Amino acid sequence: ILMQPRNARAGSAILLSWTSVNMKPAECKVTKDGAEFATGNEGTKRDVLEANTEYALECVTPSGDTAVSKVNLSL
Repeated sequence: ILMQPRNARAGSAILLSWTSVNMKPAECKVTKDGAEFATGNEGTKRDVLEANTEYALECVTPSGDTAVSKVNLSL
């Protein structure tokens, strides 16, 4: 999961992008501070950057385990 621009400040518009490899089809979601924010194995979504926010990409692997990638923003 990536955020652009990397030097964004609180209140700025950002673009999140994500992709998954070797995950179950349609088994990924992006969360923002634990709440569902977007779904899909890949995609992009715009947001307004807030201080102390956590975005996470959560996917189900073919074996049924959950894989998580997180971005923590402490501004």
